[in-house]
Amino acid sequence: MNYGCLPNDDKPTNNLKITSPAQLNTRALSSDCADSLWADVWLDNQVVGKLQRQANGWQGQMKIPRGSHTLKIEFKCITDTYGTLSLAINTQNKNFSTDDTLSLGSSDYQYPDDDNDGSSNLAELEAGTDPSDNQDGGGLNSFKWANPLPQGNSLTDVIWNGSAFLTVGYRGTILTSGNGQSWSVAHSTSTKRLQGIAWSGSQYVVVGVQGTVLTRPANSPDWAIRDPGSNKDLFGITWTGSQFVAVGEEIAITSTDGINWITHTLPKGHLFKSITWTGEQLVAAGLVINKNTHKPEGAIMTSDDGTLWSSPKLTGTASLSDIEWTGSQLIAVGGDQHLSGNNLTPTTQGGLILTSTDGENWQQQDSGTNIDLHTVTFEAASGVIIAAGGSSHLIDRSTPTQSVILSSSDGVNWTTRDSSLNQNYRGLASSPSQTIVIGDAGVIKSSSNLQQWNNHTSGTLNTLNDIVSMGNMLIAVGINGEVLTSQNSRSWASRNSGTSTDLTAIAWTGSMLVTVGGDLGPAQDGPGQAGSNGVILTSPDGINWTDRTPEGVLGLIRDISWTGSQLIAVGSAGLILTSPDGIQWTTQNSGTDRWLNAVSSNNDLIVITGGDHFNQDGVGGTILTSSDGSNWTPINGLDENIDLVDVTWTGSFFTAVGGVFNQELDNASKILTSHDGLNWTTNNPGINSIIEDVYWTGSKLLAVSNTNSALLTSFDGNSWTLSPTPSGNTQNSVVEYQGDTIIVGSNGTILYREN
Repeated sequence: MNYGCLPNDDKPTNNLKITSPAQLNTRALSSDCADSLWADVWLDNQVVGKLQRQANGWQGQMKIPRGSHTLKIEFKCITDTYGTLSLAINTQNKNFSTDDTLSLGSSDYQYPDDDNDGSSNLAELEAGTDPSDNQDGGGLNSFKWANPLPQGNSLTDVIWNGSAFLTVGYRGTILTSGNGQSWSVAHSTSTKRLQGIAWSGSQYVVVGVQGTVLTRPANSPDWAIRDPGSNKDLFGITWTGSQFVAVGEEIAITSTDGINWITHTLPKGHLFKSITWTGEQLVAAGLVINKNTHKPEGAIMTSDDGTLWSSPKLTGTASLSDIEWTGSQLIAVGGDQHLSGNNLTPTTQGGLILTSTDGENWQQQDSGTNIDLHTVTFEAASGVIIAAGGSSHLIDRSTPTQSVILSSSDGVNWTTRDSSLNQNYRGLASSPSQTIVIGDAGVIKSSSNLQQWNNHTSGTLNTLNDIVSMGNMLIAVGINGEVLTSQNSRSWASRNSGTSTDLTAIAWTGSMLVTVGGDLGPAQDGPGQAGSNGVILTSPDGINWTDRTPEGVLGLIRDISWTGSQLIAVGSAGLILTSPDGIQWTTQNSGTDRWLNAVSSNNDLIVITGGDHFNQDGVGGTILTSSDGSNWTPINGLDENIDLVDVTWTGSFFTAVGGVFNQELDNASKILTSHDGLNWTTNNPGINSIIEDVYWTGSKLLAVSNTNSALLTSFDGNSWTLSPTPSGNTQNSVVEYQGDTIIVGSNGTILYREN
């Protein structure tokens, strides 16, 4: 391993040579760790550079001043399951004025053991156990769900095995219940999205994305990871009586024991989401790309043994999501109404139900709804077919999610049993006494008659956008005017804010809480006019709220901050508002029509960050500064592809976070730091996700992102450590409170960790 050191004359010496630890070369690292392995180079307790794996070895380049220093080489990797792990460390005192050569053998390294169990992180990674289970910021179990309960990850499938229900979902979620009323979160060995479940009578097999296969025998609580021989996404699985058969993205896999699998490649463009066994043949439902129209179309395939498959039969409909055999006919359901407004799918179709007695000839039935149907099951005891689904529009986000449950005795005539503004329903299962429906945000409902449905998830499902501590209480705010308070980070109470407008941010002045927000609306002329329903509320205690919104049209207000002498609120189309007391507000001229997302300050300078990704015109990278809140100066020379979502002051430097919304350009996450607010240095924390929030605890920076299920931690803004969280939802804000770390996000997510 070689890297160049730059002494004071800035000429590379190119003669500092290091031998990497033999264990890193010989141990079977997990693929995600092996792919993300690097080494931090520390000089006198500060990271001065990184070594990255190159084709001809490990290389990096950094400035090292001459003289005596403490040099530390620390090998690290990032894993999906365990976050950032330190694998091997060497520390030596070295005088760079007299000796520029350093040779390290494997025996010179120490191997960290985060949970102090006598087995190093490297050894536990090889064994597949959690290297940091009992450590601060370690395994998934260090964070716990406070809302919703029992958990808030979306669920995708549910099954009844004759004595118990089991449901699976995002972030490796597995829950079990013996009675359908009380649900327990089971320990999962995977963090991947789990999609389908099958039960053989003695064993569960669960499949998911990226070739995930898990098995669990009836007499064991433990799940084992199996290798299907492919990393293709798997969506549906069934048990034929002699073998398991799973289907997915251009693939089918078969196994007689759930452990050893045979892969069968399907043609390109074939994506099958569900499979059922009729007793004579396997029937899979999904979609293929129509060769004539080049658009996705619903399709059915059949097979006698899971090895040889028929050519797909195009149904001339939208894609199919699930299929079920009733004993006399096949029922397939689907829809693509959620894509309405998409140019690729100009004509959409929801509420799709197809029936067939032989798998070859299909008839479309009138479901009485245009809501997408995601799941169907047959209740053998009553002979009733039940279908459920929902439509959350991906294009028109202002359209609320609608859900529906239907039933039929013959597959032809359908009755609506439940229809509401709710989360998407994704899976159905029935026992002799009740039906269970599961779905997005961890929703679980049960019914004994298909008419009255009991909810087994507690807590709000409204997305929470921000959280703040007022010393003796936490306050979280979110969409639909949601305000929650807590004194212990575990139990939360909903408060009446007096508005149904989305709340985006909240600040504490020391004597008053101020929350802001608004709704997106048609663009109009003038600063802040992209969105017509801005709102400002104040409260002395988090419980009683007063509307302080100025008269006139305001745009969406994205953030608010207290400088010590005034409140600064920022938002859409260059909106800046200032107030000395939260009651009287003045509009300031920002000099820009870009979106302003966040604001922070020190004693001398106010810094606003933003961008313009909402308009998708490729213009971002906005930083404004001011000494008084009235006169603003833009910082030039920023990367126009970066959108800066949040900013904070640490006491010695500003940290701005965000990312690149066009991920084809670069890694999505970006972090900028500046000691003076004028000159900024860009860092990449190494995650492909937009960082939504950054918070200074007094000793370290905490950050969370929109798609990466982790907490980021840094002491200097340059070197970041990832700690995984159990949530697969968007994480919008983070705070520390009375020794706990609390994260809030979409679908009502509230996580807490005892530090």
